[in-house]
This record gives sequence, structure tokens and C-alpha cells, in this order.
Amino acid sequence: MSDLEELKKSLDREKENCDGYINNTKGIADLVPVIQERKEEVELKAYTISQMPPDVADEFASKVLHSQLRDEKQLTDNLPVIPNVQGFVVRLVSSSGSASVYVDAVYNSANSRSENNSWAAPVIDSFNNFAQQKANKENLPSLLDNIHPDIGAMFKLAYDDFEKAISSLVGIDQASIRIRDVIEQTWGGLCHHANSKLPDSQKKANLELKKPSHRVFVSNSLASPPGINSLIFVLDDLFTLHDDISKVCKQPLCKDIEMLKSLQSRWVLLLVDLVRLVNI
Repeated sequence: MSDLEELKKSLDREKENCDGYINNTKGIADLVPVIQERKEEVELKAYTISQMPPDVADEFASKVLHSQLRDEKQLTDNLPVIPNVQGFVVRLVSSSGSASVYVDAVYNSANSRSENNSWAAPVIDSFNNFAQQKANKENLPSLLDNIHPDIGAMFKLAYDDFEKAISSLVGIDQASIRIRDVIEQTWGGLCHHANSKLPDSQKKANLELKKPSHRVFVSNSLASPPGINSLIFVLDDLFTLHDDISKVCKQPLCKDIEMLKSLQSRWVLLLVDLVRLVNI
């Protein structure tokens, strides 16, 4: 087997491993509502016993113990074993991929020949975009916390739900709601900071993202003069995005992954521009 064939097979195997794990996780996720209902039934049984006088509880136990032990065994025998994944997460993150090796090899392969290397530029762009996405995911939370202390954690939660939605582990509507929540909390934080910079006589209550005059007010308060118009444009786009996402939030059966990817990309890029332009 040539190195190229072995490389392709290795990539195929790694992808199949990822797909297999995701598919198994989907199956486990589908079990959760059933298990939750079973748990609630168990809690109701335990509550029933806790409300009985001791002598009644003793007599009751002798009547139902055999049935309860059978139920416990049936659940134990049939529940799939789920490992503690915390250690796996740490090891996977710390050894995440070898993209830099690929990028170096692409450069070297393209530079070693003067012809037929037009393939290299789009490949390198794809790796650069991927690297920028990872950087934004890591860097944005702390920057967003400057606007409001909760937004960084909300951003991480929304980003995680987006990635779960891509693998069909959560609904597109749920991921969209998370993204919309970040937008609304960000707007609320911007309004707070905008008013905090002004005397009481100039403060504005009930600022709304949907109102152009309010977006201008916030921009004038938070951006330096060269960046005011840019911030107005960003907030205009943020309102449009909020409107687009709100429509998806009302579609619990939506399956349009590509639309979600587009909305999420717009969301991240707007947040990057936003934290760059505001002075807080």
C-alpha cells in the first residue's frame, strides 16, 4: 500500500470513528426522555414511602420489595454503560489533530514546484478560516464579559449547542435560541454602558435594538468618533440577524443545517467587530 493510500484510509477511519461516536451519542440522547420519566416514577415511589407512618411503611415494603428489586435489575441490565468522559475530553483537547503538520506540508508541496499548484491557495484559506474560528471561540468569551459578566459563558453555551445541532444532538431551534439570547444580553450590556457614560438628564430608558435611533444613541456613546458609523452598521446588522434568528426559533422542526451555519457565522463575525469597536 502506498503512503497516499494509507493516508486516505487513515483519514477515512478517523472520520468513521467520529461519526460512529456521534451516532451512538444520538442514540443515548434519544434515551434521556425515557430515563427521565423512569426517574420521576422512582422519585414518586420514594416520596410515597416517605409519607407513610413507619408501621405502614414496613408492611408496604413486604408487599412491593420483590417487584422493586425486579425493576431495579431490569433497568441496570438494560441501560447502556456510559463511561466518565471527563478524562477523554482532556486528552482529546490536548492532542487535538495535527492541522499545522498539514499546513506546513501544503506549503512545502506547493513551493517545491512552479506549476500545477493552484490547488494550494484554497486549501490554505480553508485551514486559515478554521484556525480563525477556533481563535474566535477561545478569545471572544473574555472580551464579551467586558460588556456583561454573563455573556462569555452564554457564548460558550451557544457555541456548544450550535456544534451539537450540526450533529443533530439538539434542535436547530434550540441552538438559535441560544444565539439570540447572547445577542439580547449583549445589547442589554451595551445599553447599560452607554447610559453609564452620560449624566442622568441624558440617559435613555427602555432602549430597543429594533429602533434605529437607539442604535445610534448607543454607538455615539460607546464608539470613538472614527468608529461611530462602523458601530452603527454593526448594530444594524445585529438587529437584522436577531430578526432572522427569531424566525428560526419559531420552527421547532427546522432541519436546515446550512442556514444555521450561515446565521452562526454572521453572529460570530458581528461579535468580533462589536468588541473591537466599543469603548467600555
